[in-house]
Amino acid sequence: MTPHEMAKDRFDHAVARRINEESAAGTFNALVIVAPAHVLGEVEPGLDVPTRAKLLGTVAKDLVHVPDHDLQPHVKDWVRPVHRA
Repeated sequence: MTPHEMAKDRFDHAVARRINEESAAGTFNALVIVAPAHVLGEVEPGLDVPTRAKLLGTVAKDLVHVPDHDLQPHVKDWVRPVHRA
């Protein structure tokens, strides 16, 4: 395994660990994960059982460059649109 692959692996595990910690702390009661397929494939298996129970769905896409106002169509199955005054 290359150093780059090892760093990526550590990052993916750190993300799953942080999501599990936030779930246990009660930070959220429902979760949708949006990440590139290769990241999602590493993060999702690292979720513990209580966190997995809160997982509503996943979107295997890299949306990091999508403006906030254009994100809703990607998560419409789980997240209602926000109406601002």
